Amino acid sequence: MRTQHKTPDDKLRAQAQAQRQIDANRREEQAARRNLFSHFRMWTVCPGKACMRARACRGDVERCLRERWHPLVPPRLKVLLQKTSAFMANGMSPREAAAAAEADIARHEAAAAAQTPAPVPAAPASQPIKMPPRIRKSPPGPRVRLL
Repeated sequence: MRTQHKTPDDKLRAQAQAQRQIDANRREEQAARRNLFSHFRMWTVCPGKACMRARACRGDVERCLRERWHPLVPPRLKVLLQKTSAFMANGMSPREAAAAAEADIARHEAAAAAQTPAPVPAAPASQPIKMPPRIRKSPPGPRVRLL
């Protein structure tokens, strides 16, 4: 449902308010990521000197996310953080959310392990293959230099 604006000024004010809200959300998200990166000490692998000096994330958060966070952090930890933040958004305390996320991941891993078929045992190895004896070459003669 669209909101009807009485004047063009009302429309401009509503657009400016929406843009301010988007900017505030973006700043809040970047601050949360910066705190997360600092908590996990990502500054130790950051080439940014400001991060190293501050011993905290001080650089471009988006670049750090793409180049450092995704390749270095194990997938299970990423899932744990996502589930924990989702549980916290639903009103749980951080400790409760972390415990619930850990239990949820363990439940999913157990279900996945139950669905995968058991590995087929390998056939017993027959007699080892005999390699033909090596033919030894005679060592080369002395090096001779011609003048």
